Amino acid sequence: AVSDDNVTFSTFQDFVIGDYTGRYFKFRVLLTSNNNTATPIVTAVGVTLQLEAFTVSENDVSSGTGTKAVTFPRSFTLLNSIAITLSIQDMASGDKYAISSKSKTGFNIAFQNSSGSGVSRTFDYVAKGV
Repeated sequence: AVSDDNVTFSTFQDFVIGDYTGRYFKFRVLLTSNNNTATPIVTAVGVTLQLEAFTVSENDVSSGTGTKAVTFPRSFTLLNSIAITLSIQDMASGDKYAISSKSKTGFNIAFQNSSGSGVSRTFDYVAKGV
């Protein structure tokens, strides 16, 4: 059974190896016998879950002169990394940037010139996770 809220689950179904989408999962083992004197013994039951790794990216994002909030087109369960690519098209000597509030849904970025004043820059990013 699968659920997104851990309250409302789908009905149990026969298990088949495949791709399933959900946040919460329940599994059960259903034993049947035509022998009423049989006592079943289950020694092991196992399930392996693997999260799907994926990448999101955007090109030519304009930062504006303040802090730019970037929201990922698809949220991560676990964010592994964010890379600002080397294609910041309009960086000047002494410019720098800072990433803050990194989360599974996005991040903030701010660019400053060599004097510490906010400047608008155009950048690309790549984020990876599961």
